[in-house]
Amino acid sequence: MKKDSSTKRPYEKVSKIKRQNLVKLVFHQGIKIKHAAKHLKINYAAAKTVISQHRCNVILQNVQYKSNQRCGFTTITNSNRSFSLISKLAGEIIKATDHTIQEIKKV
Repeated sequence: MKKDSSTKRPYEKVSKIKRQNLVKLVFHQGIKIKHAAKHLKINYAAAKTVISQHRCNVILQNVQYKSNQRCGFTTITNSNRSFSLISKLAGEIIKATDHTIQEIKKV
């Protein structure tokens, strides 16, 4: 069955501001794509595309692993008593803290 070319769906371009707001609603506030799209008055299919592109182009490219494992651990020794904790959400650093462990006492 061939569709008539005059009955194509109109394409609505999503503005940059709406894209940014959509990403914030979905990734930072945890709202579902469908509800965020309805709130911003964006077509659901376009919203899914924006989120998919954000996942592929921004989040996955910003992932940096220093080891083969997502979370690593090491034995604490007297020479190595400091470590860093980095929390990321949607590819952006939310919080980064450095910690130092005081002297280890043997019982």
